[in-house]
Amino acid sequence: MHDEKIVFSDIVVDKDDEIHDVKFHGKSGEYFKIWIVNLFLTVLTLGIYSAWAAVRKRRYFYGNTDIGGSHFDYHAVPLNLLLSRIIVIAFILLYVLSGLIHPILQLGILLILFILSPYFILRAWRFNTLMSSFRNIRFNYHCRFAQGYWVILVMPFLLITMLVIAVIAGGTSATLMRCSGPGGCDATASFIQGIIQMMIILAGMFLVFAVQAKRIYDLFFNQLFYGKQPFAIQSELKKFLQFYVIAVLILLPFICLGGSIMWQMMMTVAMANYYQMTVSPVSFAVNVVSMYLIFLCGLIVTSAYLRVAVIRYVSAHVSLGNMLRFRSDISLFPYLMLVFTNSLMVIFTLGFATPVAQIRHARYMAENMKIIGDMSLATVSAHDENKAGAIQDEIVNAFDIGVSL
Repeated sequence: MHDEKIVFSDIVVDKDDEIHDVKFHGKSGEYFKIWIVNLFLTVLTLGIYSAWAAVRKRRYFYGNTDIGGSHFDYHAVPLNLLLSRIIVIAFILLYVLSGLIHPILQLGILLILFILSPYFILRAWRFNTLMSSFRNIRFNYHCRFAQGYWVILVMPFLLITMLVIAVIAGGTSATLMRCSGPGGCDATASFIQGIIQMMIILAGMFLVFAVQAKRIYDLFFNQLFYGKQPFAIQSELKKFLQFYVIAVLILLPFICLGGSIMWQMMMTVAMANYYQMTVSPVSFAVNVVSMYLIFLCGLIVTSAYLRVAVIRYVSAHVSLGNMLRFRSDISLFPYLMLVFTNSLMVIFTLGFATPVAQIRHARYMAENMKIIGDMSLATVSAHDENKAGAIQDEIVNAFDIGVSL
């Protein structure tokens, strides 16, 4: 009987394997009190309390995430985060003031931050893992900066640059060939060509993002440790390419529909100018809002599909030594409904339903995650690295350049 196996959710499980549920015990009303106090004190102290608010939030979510009767802990010190936020404010002031001196100086500071972003991201990963523990054993993360720079910045920059150059060169050649003919250059044909070029660049960028996503997950999980026990991931590029191609196909109808509305608006404005007529402001506003809503819905559906597909696949291919494997059972339609209802709640309550949305999301993700294997973790020993820089973590959060995994 020991050799009998079950194939479920892209992962093969022995019948004798233990399957453990992940439970989230957080409650909306309980967390709302923490959230509203955090918001009030942060505003009252002009942002100073935000460091304590961040720690309280993470400790609440960590402490209410349970596996086999044990919960996670978060060990960051608010005073360290406060110092980090002061430095972040100094960066922002420097960026704003440099724009008053000269725009090129402001661009230079932005370029410096862009170049430093992989360093901040890697340090943020290390900080967050070192500040996280399970059963009094802390996580850890080690990565060579050269490897991180290549995956996060250099490789995608080179691939996107080559893609744009190739598309522009091809489009220029096609334009020269078309305009040299007897019919000359046609405005409609030029517009259609421009749309096609933009769609090729968009599709190409999705493929670049697929390559980068695969490499980023490898970069993170293959350098991640629980105590001294390493995690590992065995993923295939073709699966990420498949996910991102499907994402493009999902997004394409929304782009075509939104693009057709934009084309109609352009034609309406052109005809009105030609015949010296006025365009109805109401109909124009309705078309603009409709176009943006269509694009927004397309982005939400596409991002939800990518999140579900990637999380399911990555979870099934990550392991902790020879002891634990993981399985995520999230599915597209329930997750999409969760995202839409959470968004509507937050919008129609002017943001006051944010804690409810966060609790609902955390509970759904936890309830659909399974841990497979021996949870005694008897062979895991703790490491002795308990310090990491909070500054890089806060800079990443402040400028929103972190990678959500």
